[in-house]
This record gives sequence, structure tokens and C-alpha cells, in this order.
Amino acid sequence: MLQQALDKTLKHQGITGKQIAEQTGISPSYVSEIRSGKRNPSLEMFERLLNGAEELAPGSREYFALCLTGGASKASTNIDYLAANLDDEDLANLVIARGKYLRGLSQRKKAGSLESSLVG
Repeated sequence: MLQQALDKTLKHQGITGKQIAEQTGISPSYVSEIRSGKRNPSLEMFERLLNGAEELAPGSREYFALCLTGGASKASTNIDYLAANLDDEDLANLVIARGKYLRGLSQRKKAGSLESSLVG
């Protein structure tokens, strides 16, 4: 179940096995075996994979949790519901607020990358 949720999350977020392997330092073949359910990784290994996915695509942890609870299939329905039920002004405000949130995540990620490159 965890492997399936991880695989679904990586696919949804557009993260390849090679990308997550490079991000986490886990071999691509081991990542592939985890995704296919051939391996049962430790919780620490899952933590590394989820941290790497979150760094590559913010929101990955949240989507993974939705996959585990069955909420991922409802996510697109929620967006359709909002689009159909919000007036134009409220929908525009929601899009602007979400954009600001994502821009903040991006800026924090860049700052973290810069900081780690200066420290290293």
C-alpha cells in the first residue's frame, strides 16, 4: 500500500525514478523495486524518498497522504467543484492566493539551495 501510494505520488508530481534516486542518493534500481512493490523499504527509507519528492515537487507529501486516505481521487473533483461554485472574483482571489503560496515555497527552496551551497 505504501509503495503504491509512493508510485502514484511520483507519477502525479512528474518525478522520474532517476530524479528521485539522484535527489535521495538511493540507487535507481532500488527505487524501481520499491515502486513496483518488490521491496519493502524501512520507514527511514520512505522518509528519505518523501523528503526528496517534496524537495523536487512541493506538495508531494500532501498528495502521498491523500493517496493513503483515498482522498487523491477526490482532489480533481474538489477543483471542479470550486470552479463551478465560486463567483469569478472569489475564484480569481483563490488563484492569486495559491500563486503567492507557491511562489513563497519556490523562494524558500531557492534560499535553502543557496544556503547549502554556501555552507558546503
